[in-house]
Amino acid sequence: MKLEFKFLMFFLLFSLLLSCKKDEEKDMDPAVESTIVDTSDSLVSEDYYPLSIGNSWVYFGAAFGEYTISVDKEVEIGGVKWKELLTVYTNGDPSTTAHTRWEGSKMISKSNVPTGEELLLTLLDVTKNKGDSYNAGSVTYKNSGTIHDAKYTSTVIDKHESFTFNNVVYADVFEIQLDGSFSFKIDRGFYAGYGFSKEELDELESIYDDYPVTKSSQVMYFAKNIGLIGQRSVSTPSLNVDVVSYMIQ
Repeated sequence: MKLEFKFLMFFLLFSLLLSCKKDEEKDMDPAVESTIVDTSDSLVSEDYYPLSIGNSWVYFGAAFGEYTISVDKEVEIGGVKWKELLTVYTNGDPSTTAHTRWEGSKMISKSNVPTGEELLLTLLDVTKNKGDSYNAGSVTYKNSGTIHDAKYTSTVIDKHESFTFNNVVYADVFEIQLDGSFSFKIDRGFYAGYGFSKEELDELESIYDDYPVTKSSQVMYFAKNIGLIGQRSVSTPSLNVDVVSYMIQ
């Protein structure tokens, strides 16, 4: 579960040049009365997760405690420029890195599954309207005799002019639901290499077919000129995440 969440969180981070730059740290205290965070401005896609080098966000979630994601540097991978994000956990877990970029109106994040295959995931497309769904990405890989298939779909739940989250009122917020579908089947070639007959493979395949497709669903909130302000897991509340503070340059 922890790996799945980190895998997802690293898809949420993107590259950008801010149109209106800020150099201040804002602490969001959920205990205080609602306050207005005014971020209204002309639409610039990158503003929904500003990735100037040095930007950082502190998050808290029950599953991982407090951790900080910061834009560390720009790197080039396969001729494409990405922003590299560093995540540092206060609980002592090893730090991790992820890569993301803006491609026009789309936030693209790059990750690798345990066997090395690449997954490019589109979480947000700012040209989409309320109710629009789009293919966010997919990956298929083989591991120890099993073929794994993961597919993701993003849906714009709403585009809020004003949205209250943890007693703070934000202006201009995208509410996005990311749905994942995970299935697996046997790698017939793998088992055939160990001498399994066709009948044995068919029997093994029928056992795999009895396993249901696993689904996951997270709702994410992106505030303009701030980025990800929180995430809510539909099925696993322990994966809920809230922004504690942020520094946008």
